[in-house]
Amino acid sequence: MTIKTGRIRRLYDEALQKSILSDNMLLMAVSALNNEICFNDKLTDKQVAVYQSYRSTIARTAIDNGISKDRITEVMQTLSTERYPSPQQITHLITLINNRSYSYQAEYIPDSDMKFKTATELQEQQQTVIKRNQAQIEHEQQFNEICDYISNQFNISPITADMQVKLQQITADNNVILTVLKRYKNDIYRALQAKDFNSQYGKFSYLIGIIQKKAPETKEKIEYRKRKEEEFLNNTDFSRVNSYVNNFKPKPEKKRHYNYDDLW
Repeated sequence: MTIKTGRIRRLYDEALQKSILSDNMLLMAVSALNNEICFNDKLTDKQVAVYQSYRSTIARTAIDNGISKDRITEVMQTLSTERYPSPQQITHLITLINNRSYSYQAEYIPDSDMKFKTATELQEQQQTVIKRNQAQIEHEQQFNEICDYISNQFNISPITADMQVKLQQITADNNVILTVLKRYKNDIYRALQAKDFNSQYGKFSYLIGIIQKKAPETKEKIEYRKRKEEEFLNNTDFSRVNSYVNNFKPKPEKKRHYNYDDLW
């Protein structure tokens, strides 16, 4: 039997209006928050921090009411998005918890109303996590490469924690930053040599200013090249190219007869 999402949302609303919390209400909310934290790339750092705080508050409340950590983890990873409450409902839920102004009815919204992800959806979710982890690793590696490049090429060392924070505040991808440093290396070097700096941080800050100035133009060039490459790939009939390569027959090499009689 298919249970419509709208009915579950109405049950959730009715419970909140009556200041009722239950096992599955908490599990639905913590699952929704976990999904946003793990998979929504559009969240700002501030939003992530707020959602993490909400998730912790709800998880603690669930544990206090007898739900095991294993159960919370299992449902967070497998509950269908069709059972997620709305952001407004989660905010209302947090208010009830913080004010301790609720009654607890463990079986309100029964297990039969819960819906879980299919094997295919879980596999796709796992692949998303793997890709995100790989992207994070690549991001960190490229960031370290930028720091090493600055240190080695422009004699700014060590790259301190406050310098790294300043570098991370540049509104450009690491790929763009690294491209700026490499493409304009000589210009940057001469600009740094032409000035006297009171500190390494001052020198670094001046370098950051150069990067920020060059980054938009560099990003446009990178995107332009990418578009041209995509146009070439989309407009090229590779079947004909492959056919030519597969059917290509080199000309037979001419046999050469060498007569060395005249040398003796």
